[in-house]
Amino acid sequence: MSTVSDPSFALASWVGADHVVYIPTNRDAAAAIHSTAREIAAVNSHAQQATAFIVIDNSPGQITTLNRNAAASATAATGVPITVLDEAGWAELRATLCSRLPHTQAMRAEKLLCFVYPSYGAGPIKASLLACSAGARTLHRRDSDQVVDPTSTPAPFAVELNWLGCHPPSSLIEDSSRRVRAVGSSLRGEPSRDRRDLDAIDKRFGARLDRAHGSSGARRSVTHAAVAEADGARLNEDRSGQVEMGICALTDVFAWIPEMPATSIFGVDYMQKNLVYQIGDVVLHHDRQALHEYDAMRASQASEADVRTYVLAELRYAYIRPIWNAANTIISTLDLPRLEPQPRADAYVSAWRSHLDGIPETSAAIQRLYIEIYRDAVDAATDPAIRQRLQWRLEAIRDEGASAASDSARALSDFLGLVELWPMLCESARGLRDDI
Repeated sequence: MSTVSDPSFALASWVGADHVVYIPTNRDAAAAIHSTAREIAAVNSHAQQATAFIVIDNSPGQITTLNRNAAASATAATGVPITVLDEAGWAELRATLCSRLPHTQAMRAEKLLCFVYPSYGAGPIKASLLACSAGARTLHRRDSDQVVDPTSTPAPFAVELNWLGCHPPSSLIEDSSRRVRAVGSSLRGEPSRDRRDLDAIDKRFGARLDRAHGSSGARRSVTHAAVAEADGARLNEDRSGQVEMGICALTDVFAWIPEMPATSIFGVDYMQKNLVYQIGDVVLHHDRQALHEYDAMRASQASEADVRTYVLAELRYAYIRPIWNAANTIISTLDLPRLEPQPRADAYVSAWRSHLDGIPETSAAIQRLYIEIYRDAVDAATDPAIRQRLQWRLEAIRDEGASAASDSARALSDFLGLVELWPMLCESARGLRDDI
């Protein structure tokens, strides 16, 4: 196990890896670290040796120490080497990456890669650049609040390795020209989207929120006619968002676009997987699920500040979603896989920019709908504690909805700026290998 304090030393531990596995975390991730190490240890020795496991940690110092200790313990138990990339290590790597860019682009990149937390896109952005620096073919994410059943055979990592970059089984998808560019599973345990208070009154409130911003609907289990059995796992093509990014792996697209470098906005770490849908390739779902559990603070919902923060993160996503939907209608008509990196990035950005002027109008309409929905929920609540938490949410939407719209607009602008720089940054990351 190593801790990143010097970029060249850190790179030496993962350069040449075909597969990068990472856990992005701002909390004690011991259970997830041990779980992921066991997954890697369960594959054949050739695949193990071709894998780099990195914990991307932006926790306070004492929590990072706990995660370093957990990584050392997991390495001792499984033999799987683990690198911990802390904030100091990321600052050095960021400076090194940006120093290879022309001055103007370097200044922009440095600003965009200085994340303000919580940022759900930050860990995946770092991991994408690390995968490029390693020359990796695949990038595998495991979230810090999830674990995989150690008796699950095959483990999710093995399923991901089997299918990424391949053509799907003919029993599942007849079009042999399509490639599997994302493989992942779903969750059991606590839902990733926390609407417990609304659901306790009437689950139709959540559906109303989804309709307010044009989402495809609440996460649900979707039965597909085509299901394949392969290597002990049940597979189906995911066309409806079954696959959670916290237990998902990608090939290719992480070098095409970044995730969104936004602060306190849900869903901004799904940009890369979403692109797979738009280009007509395959997101493959398998049944090796992860167990998702809330931490004590989330489980209790005792903090008014945390309740307000959560609903505003959801509201900011709601403001972005209609623009994203509109951009997708254009992106799906582009032949992005055939383009060179910079023209690909430019075409992707252009698809978004044509809709950015609509943010003020759509966000105002969404805020009104959210206020209406939460007002109805407050009126319908009979449990005093639930009613109080719903009232906190309603007040946050009323008080801060307009500033949240500005946050969403700024997040989109920053994202598109980073997309424009992404080909240069990925090339800079690949160039770091020459220094080893």
